[in-house]
Order: sequence, then C-alpha cells, then structure tokens
Amino acid sequence: MAHPKRFSNAVLFLSFSSLLFQPQKNLKLIFSCRKSETSKHIAGGDCAMHSFSISLRLPYENCMDYGSSYILPVLTSVHYDNNTVPTAFADIPVIVSVQMNILYLANFDSELMEYSIDVEMELSWYDLRLVNNYTKPIRIREKQVLDLIWKPNPYFVNSKSSQFHVVSFPNFRMRVFPDGLVKYTVRVTSVCNCFMLFCLYPHDRQACDLRISSIAYPSSFVRFIWSSDPVAFQSEIALPELHIQRIRTEECQVEGKLIRSSCLRLVFELERDGGRFVVEKYIPSTLAMMFAWVAPYVPYNYEDVRIITPITVLLTLVQMEKGDKEIRTSYLTSMDVWFAAMKAFTALSLFESLVVLSLIKRSRAVVNYLQIHFSICL
Repeated sequence: MAHPKRFSNAVLFLSFSSLLFQPQKNLKLIFSCRKSETSKHIAGGDCAMHSFSISLRLPYENCMDYGSSYILPVLTSVHYDNNTVPTAFADIPVIVSVQMNILYLANFDSELMEYSIDVEMELSWYDLRLVNNYTKPIRIREKQVLDLIWKPNPYFVNSKSSQFHVVSFPNFRMRVFPDGLVKYTVRVTSVCNCFMLFCLYPHDRQACDLRISSIAYPSSFVRFIWSSDPVAFQSEIALPELHIQRIRTEECQVEGKLIRSSCLRLVFELERDGGRFVVEKYIPSTLAMMFAWVAPYVPYNYEDVRIITPITVLLTLVQMEKGDKEIRTSYLTSMDVWFAAMKAFTALSLFESLVVLSLIKRSRAVVNYLQIHFSICL
C-alpha cells in the first residue's frame, strides 16, 4: 500500500504539471493551508495534508476589455463611414442617453452673469454597424481610432468658452460592446452664461442652466434623452454666496433658422444667503436711522446737534449704500428700496427737527413780545 504522503505528493505534482501546460496565460496559483493540531504535519512545514488546497484564478477574465485594434476589422468588414448616422430606420432618430458627473461648479459671477463648470459627460447610443462576435467590450483610448467612430457631436449651447482636458493625456474614453452599444465619456470645462434678475436682491433666487445639443444633426436624426441617473456630483459643492437648492433636468428644442435640434437642460436652482447682508447692511442702517430720531428729543438749547445729527446719518446711509455695492443695475432692487426707506425716515427726522426749532423760535418771540408788552403796560 502506497504511503499517504507519497501519494499526496504525486497528486500535487500531476496537478502542477497539468496547470503549467495549460494554454491559458497569466495563471495564478494560490495555496491555502490551515494548521491542525490533531493531524500529522508535513515534514518541514506547518500545514496539515488534509487542509492543503490549490485554487486557480484567471485575473481580469471578466473585467479586461479588448484593445482598440480589435475595432479595426469590424470597421473594415462593414465599410464603416463615420459621417453616416447609425439609424436603424429612416424615420427613427438615434437615441443618445446622457449622464453627467459634475467635478467642479463655482464662480457664479453676478456682474458678468456667468459660471464655471467642470463635468464628465457620458453619451450612450447604439450603432448596429459595430455589432461584433467578441465576448468583451472594446476600449478605445487612441485619438486616431476615436475619429473613425461616429459621434453625435454634442456642444454646450450657452457656453462662452469650453475646452477639453489633455493633461497629462486626452481625457476621453470609448467602449464598444458586442451588441453595438457605444459609451463615450469626455471631460469638458466650460464657462456658461446665466441671465440673472436682481429685483429681489439680496433675497433673490436664480436659475442657471446648462444646455446640450448637437451642432451637426437635427432632431430628426439625433435625439438626446437623460439617463435614469442623469446627474451626479463627485464631491459636495459648497458655494460662498449662492446655494444650490434643487437640480432638475429637462428636454428642450433648439430653434435654428433652418433646422430644429434636440437639446437637454440641466437647471441649477440657486438661492442667495442673506445672513451677511443682515449683519453688514440691515442692522447698521437701522441703528443709524434710530440714532437720527434721537435728535428731536435733544434739549432745545442744543440746536446745532438737532440739525447736524440727521444730516450726518443721511450721508452715512448714502455712503453705506453706494460704498461697496456689489450689484449695479438700472432698476431698483430690494436693497435700494430698503435704503430709500431708511433715508426717508432720516430726512423726516431732520424735517421734524426743523419744525420743532421753528416752533421754539416762534414761541420765544411770542414770549419776548408778551414780556415787553406787559412791562410797558405795568
């Protein structure tokens, strides 16, 4: 009868031999041993024979994509034309699903009426010409190969300036799945305009949007839709003055002179934080106005104080309003109405002081007249 130890070694040797001569590459052998106090140990080792096991792994079997060179035979076999829209039927447009990952959102400038956004935009559509027999997706990283594939040519409609990221390499990726699904992701930084209305400033609410459309294809060829999870933030967005209250997504149309294009709207509903204005504007102006109303109650023999105090407060309010004004508009805002009311109350205090001084002088004149008249009579 064969010794158990020799038999086990023979089994291990045969197992190793069968694994080493397999055609697959990148095989990884993993040994797992467990200590056992009740069994005999292998000589020179600490692992029990009955608990010795061998497991085989094929790394990246399910996650590695094919390289971009795999797409070239597919393009050649169907005589692929990257200028032709991949429509299955003539009257049905290509549906392009859009998903956005916002990396950076800031610089909401009330004077220039613009904001900055850094976003990863993922576009997904089906191109039946790219259907293949591969078992895994094809990942395209080269710009030369990317230019061979049809794309919906999206752009930001309300963008002032935009740029692709190319440091330290072009920030894009494309994956072509065996069923013809194409996922194209690109990173773009853009400065977009945002028309704002400041009638309720500094208690205003603004709505800034980002509009995406195709510059080359009308809505009869390409239609944009939002994905099931349309917007995501890479990290929490903290703005210094305006706060994001809500984000909504909409579908829209871009009306051109000749064609109508499909578009998407990403709307940021913003609300201004008025706490700073309460401390810097409302409380000081209220205290100044209240100080001006102390002047009429100053003793009547301090006539200069009654006049100078309201005038000084009035000039202070003017300087407080115009000194560091952040929003300059041709129409009135809530802040302008507030300071107008404060100045009106201060001017009313000055008018009251003048009326009181005039009445005091008249009363003094009457008293002097009566004193002189009665002294003559006596």
